[in-house]
Amino acid sequence: MKQSIPSSPEVLSRRSFLQTAGGVTFAIALSPTMAFAGKSTEEAAANGQVTVWVRLEPSGKITLLNPAAEMGQGSMTALAVILAEEMDANWNDVHIEPSPIDPDTYGLQWGGKLGGPMITVGSRTVRGYYSALRQAGAQARWVLRWNAANQWNTTVEDTDTSPSQVRQLSTGKTISFADLAAAGITAPSGIPEQPLKDPATFRLIGKSVPRADVAAKSDGSATYAMDIHVPGMVYAIIERGRVHGAKPTLTNKKEILARPGVVDVVTLNHGIGIVADSLDAAFSTRGYLKINWNTQDSASGYDSELAYKYYAQLAETPDKGKALEQKEMFRLPKHRQLWSLKRPISMILFIMRRWSHSMRSLLWRRMANRLKPGWDPRHMTARGNRWLKPLVFASRMSIIIPVIWEVDLADGP
Repeated sequence: MKQSIPSSPEVLSRRSFLQTAGGVTFAIALSPTMAFAGKSTEEAAANGQVTVWVRLEPSGKITLLNPAAEMGQGSMTALAVILAEEMDANWNDVHIEPSPIDPDTYGLQWGGKLGGPMITVGSRTVRGYYSALRQAGAQARWVLRWNAANQWNTTVEDTDTSPSQVRQLSTGKTISFADLAAAGITAPSGIPEQPLKDPATFRLIGKSVPRADVAAKSDGSATYAMDIHVPGMVYAIIERGRVHGAKPTLTNKKEILARPGVVDVVTLNHGIGIVADSLDAAFSTRGYLKINWNTQDSASGYDSELAYKYYAQLAETPDKGKALEQKEMFRLPKHRQLWSLKRPISMILFIMRRWSHSMRSLLWRRMANRLKPGWDPRHMTARGNRWLKPLVFASRMSIIIPVIWEVDLADGP
């Protein structure tokens, strides 16, 4: 398995760069997992495009598109594993490329459906894309079975797959994914939703699989954004103040502009920007900046160590603080104040409520598990189990009942 990225910096035109980074523009025909390239069927076949997620080549290379940013957390490998598992791809044939910037196709909604923002945040990449990419892989596998069935003049039901090949059940014939790509990949106007594999048969998911990005990052062949060069490209850095809120005044702008490679100097509210024709020129110039910093309205003089003593003094002072802004949804009447501990029963109920909250959450999760074994209510949103949403809401809000009960008993009407 390889990561298909350029191994050395290239000088690209802006148009070429956008084409390389964005890939092919796809049109949505049925759903994000069913769409094909926004070209004719013949053109899609020539490109070996199986779905928007999968591309095949006659050499046997299987290109899977990755919609998430790889930042060391392993998502590039994990998402490709999900696709390859359901597609029945041989992992040694898999190459991974970044997907086009197309949120409608490759983005993810918070409920786990495709067609949302393309962001990598909140540990949601694998659990969010998991179900959608399993279905995408299963549909890619169906397309390949459909193509093989057409060649053998049989039905899709008479076919099955093993790693990177399709097998005819009635005759035992086989054809590789590579040969299907050489013959041309086509697809019907509608791709039905496919059943997913039994997890007990997984070959890749849950198994030890080499990371796709480690080798290139280790030997220096990986290409990063800073390796991309386009004609007329400039570089900028900022010299910032030492404390928050300090405002700069540059006193030797002419001298800085006269330095080799400097294109411009930009004054910002929080610093001085240097624009140069190379990163070296920008960094080497920064040391020549002469800046007067106005710290009158800044955090200058603030000592975070002394602040602890100040906090202790505030806690001991009898004076009450002043709220700068206050927003309330509701307020209980004075005769029904929640935190009144004037009576012993109120203290007892207060302790019982704090202790029982975790127990109630556990009971709710067990109840949900009976309805759907192996399911955790905390994962409801990511996995799209909307039918259990009221149960989860009740689990998180179950504290309301004992609160009302405590108020009624402790303070009376």
